[in-house]
Amino acid sequence: MNHFVTLWHSTAPGWSGSGIPEPHVAESAVVPGLLIAVQAKSLSINQSDGFVIPHEAVNMIETATPGAPHLGAQSPAPGVSGRERAYRYVRDEVLQRPESTGTFLSEQGIASLLGTSRTPVREALLRLQAEGLVEVMPKRGVYVAPMSRRQITEVLDLRRVLEGHAAAQAMARNFVPINALRQTVLEQNSVNVRASHTAALRFFELDRRFHQDLVDAAGSDLLSRTYANLRIRQLRFGGATLCTNPHRQRRVCDEHLAIIDALDRNDDTQVQAMIANHLDSTQQTFLCAA
Repeated sequence: MNHFVTLWHSTAPGWSGSGIPEPHVAESAVVPGLLIAVQAKSLSINQSDGFVIPHEAVNMIETATPGAPHLGAQSPAPGVSGRERAYRYVRDEVLQRPESTGTFLSEQGIASLLGTSRTPVREALLRLQAEGLVEVMPKRGVYVAPMSRRQITEVLDLRRVLEGHAAAQAMARNFVPINALRQTVLEQNSVNVRASHTAALRFFELDRRFHQDLVDAAGSDLLSRTYANLRIRQLRFGGATLCTNPHRQRRVCDEHLAIIDALDRNDDTQVQAMIANHLDSTQQTFLCAA
């Protein structure tokens, strides 16, 4: 489905807000599968569902090319509600894109792309707001706010505590999935994160799997759920990291292997040191990209 958008040429300084300025030049365009509009500082929204976008910000528009493979455009899995599809799409696809930071999301655009009504999309966005992943701004829309340095630090601080405890519990139970962890790292090494956004998403998913498998080995459902919810927050700043520091991929894999080797030796002191080293390096990379 196409969404008609008016593109405005405007030289007014600091152009933003809820009002629509008088354009110097106006033209019409059709944007297939409009999802993300533009950076918030360049966005103006009228009282309808449409966005008014400055011409210079057109390259920030996120589109879905008709006929191209796209997660959001896939047929819904049996038993998956429209709300859950919208939630997963925004969380797993949109929020992991660095260019989504500082933008407003189009409720109608997401609904059209997923082939659902606006109600389940609105419910999904409210759920994401409750998880701290987006902000609902009255009369303006749903905003993807930049992650602060404090938020990044808090996420990594909690990861150190949870992952260190989980590793110790897994070794005490003699239930460390060494082979599964090694296989995940092999798959991570094979991903070319520079090839495409889809490849980067694959690397993030494998990274999530590595750490979640380690935490799950502790045998605590509550710990596993708590950690999974914490990792969702990291999706917000993980994408920018690989884009600004693609060499991080190799270091991540090396650090993962160091953790596995220590686990294989059942050396708790070394395991804790390797987890701390990995997360310290991860935090530093995230803060440099913030």
